Amino acid sequence: MKMNRKVVRSVICVLLALIFIVSLMTALIPINASAASQSEINQLTQQRKELQAKQKEQQKTINNLRSKKASVVDQKAALDQENDLAQQEIEVVKQQITAYDQQIEDKGVELEEAKQEEEAQTVRFRGCVRHLEEYGQMSYIAILLEATSLSDLLARMDMVGEVIAYNKQVQADMTAAREKVETVKAELEDARTELQDKQSELETKQVELQQKVSEANALLASLESDINAYKSVYDQYEQQQQNVQSQIDKQVEDLRRQEEANKKNDPSYDAGKDNGATGSMMWPCPSWHTITSEFGWRYHPIYHTQKYHSGVDIGASYGASIVAADGGTVITAGAVSGYGKESVQGYYRLEDFRVGFKATYRQYEMKADIGLGGNKVAIKDLLLNYHFKHGVLSLGNAYEPYSMDMLISTADMRFHQSAGSVLAFTDGRKLGLTYHSSLPFGYWATGLCTHNDINKIGDGQVNALVSTSRGVWRKRWKGNLLHVGGAFSFRTKPVNTVEPPTKTVSNDGVTSMFPCPLMEATVDRLGTELKGVFEILYTAPRFMVQGEYFLNRLNRTEREAYRPQGGYVQAGFLVRGRGFAYDDLYGIPGRPGSKQAIELTARFNYTNLNDGRAGIMGGRESDVSLGANFYLNEYLAVKLNGSYVLVGEHCNEFYKKNLFLGQLRVQYIF
Repeated sequence: MKMNRKVVRSVICVLLALIFIVSLMTALIPINASAASQSEINQLTQQRKELQAKQKEQQKTINNLRSKKASVVDQKAALDQENDLAQQEIEVVKQQITAYDQQIEDKGVELEEAKQEEEAQTVRFRGCVRHLEEYGQMSYIAILLEATSLSDLLARMDMVGEVIAYNKQVQADMTAAREKVETVKAELEDARTELQDKQSELETKQVELQQKVSEANALLASLESDINAYKSVYDQYEQQQQNVQSQIDKQVEDLRRQEEANKKNDPSYDAGKDNGATGSMMWPCPSWHTITSEFGWRYHPIYHTQKYHSGVDIGASYGASIVAADGGTVITAGAVSGYGKESVQGYYRLEDFRVGFKATYRQYEMKADIGLGGNKVAIKDLLLNYHFKHGVLSLGNAYEPYSMDMLISTADMRFHQSAGSVLAFTDGRKLGLTYHSSLPFGYWATGLCTHNDINKIGDGQVNALVSTSRGVWRKRWKGNLLHVGGAFSFRTKPVNTVEPPTKTVSNDGVTSMFPCPLMEATVDRLGTELKGVFEILYTAPRFMVQGEYFLNRLNRTEREAYRPQGGYVQAGFLVRGRGFAYDDLYGIPGRPGSKQAIELTARFNYTNLNDGRAGIMGGRESDVSLGANFYLNEYLAVKLNGSYVLVGEHCNEFYKKNLFLGQLRVQYIF
């Protein structure tokens, strides 16, 4: 009996050990499988990203080729028009030559008749004289000798003279008529010769134009072939992405099934905690199964450019039933017209981090700033300044003296960033030379710079010169300041760039943290640029108002000029603290004068990048922002902003509707 108990115990121990080993293996194998699956998913995801990057490069090349093709098409159209005009002019010249030929022929007939009449008159005159002398009863001399008196002689002499003069006049008239006809005929022949020369020139020009048209046709055919070739590679990348995505989907599904199996094998698994989720996704539109647009990067059917598609489109009729793909709990949702429900999104980042230094020696000042913001490092200000009694001469990399708000330091701005109109119509820092002059009644500055900042020299360089000037009149009284001014800028046509040169005008809206700008316009065939801004500023001990309005004109070669516009007005009120700083040397406002202050702010902005005359629709928006700024000391500030954005026509696809955005910024200056 004892032996039996020992055997039973041994058997039980062995069984328990086997169960433990099996359980351990069951637990370990899925983990390894999951790790392997996740690694494969990561590799496939990286492969898809690489394919997307290659596809994007292909699309960029295709866009460049299409832009070049459009330029060649326009050139060919101009050549065809010029060729048609030349042909029309040749036809006109031919008609004129034919008319001159007829006139010359008519004048030839008239000349022959005049010659014949002249010869006939000469013959008649000579015949008359000879008849009088030979056969007549009297000659001219006989007529004179028959005079009976002196008066009769004189009368007879007059009569004979008149006869002779008449005959000579008739002969002279005939000669003059003949010479006139000869002159007119010669002039007609000269004109005809000139027309023949002109016809030859036009025919030579037409041959040259036809040659250029043939070259344009050949270039168009070559470009079309290149576009098709790149499009074929683009489609291959697209197909490869789909294949990779299918592999990812399979790996994800396998991983999900494995995890589901792990849950079911886990003794602690409680199905009630899944809130109804089965882990098995069902088709959301039961009666319709055609996918009209896949997830990921695609060629947008409206904007005709590469856009990221953050979902899968299923083609269905109006009113088709839609079901939930699986059970679960909705955490947060909000209505979006035409798009069902979407959750609130949040973004955060290190907006701006600066490291800099400044050194002075007598009138000389060296200043340098290195900035980290927007996930990139760049040289900001890099200046050598020479100070005069009422001004400063700056050489290096800095903002041009154009917009008041753009010249304000980031630490002194009322809102998290400048108004959308400021961002759209101003440029970044540039490398150049600027002179600033400050007097009690005003400020003025003028500068000449390149179209590049120091970070873009060499790579992506745009070769153009920019001349910018700004002037301000100001008056102070009893703690108040009135500042009125404006600026003007002219940029030459870019040179040494890929033809045709282009420029992008964009606006981030009320934040730069979103993945794409709110509005964006691409200006092709870029020529010169003219732009101006009007500015006004008023400050009182506890109140300030600031505004600017921008007008731009981007001239284009062979196209209508692009004329965007916009502006803003903003105000601030000090709940705590008094006075606002003001930089006389550069004519810009600063933060509150008190080290500790609380400021309430408001701003309205309007930006319009649509120009129907130019055929460029970059979008239109307006926004209203409210904020509260807490200046804890001279180093630390907390800024809270809330903005409502009215998204107008032709804005970026990412912004599907009007939106509200809240932003919090903490600034520390050390």
